[in-house]
Amino acid sequence: MAAIAIPRLGGFTDKAEEKADIANAKLLDSAIQMHYADDGTYPAGTMAGANPTAAEVTALEGVLQTADLLPANSNIVFNDLTKLVFTIDTGKVTAVTYTP
Repeated sequence: MAAIAIPRLGGFTDKAEEKADIANAKLLDSAIQMHYADDGTYPAGTMAGANPTAAEVTALEGVLQTADLLPANSNIVFNDLTKLVFTIDTGKVTAVTYTP
């Protein structure tokens, strides 16, 4: 019986992690859009490409926390960064998307 249950539980974990990544991407994107609505500019980004590293996500999160658009104690972590895309325009992060 355990041989049947263990593979099924693994699938639930994968789906839960994916849903958490989607929710985190939406949270970041909403904060970016609020930054633009408040200041008329997008937050600065130091991304080398469209797919950010964990350090780049943390840096963007810090900018948004400083602007009081995310709680100071937030800690956004992505399980699969390969599906996360930052849209960059002239050194500014204009959108965050996650493609499952």
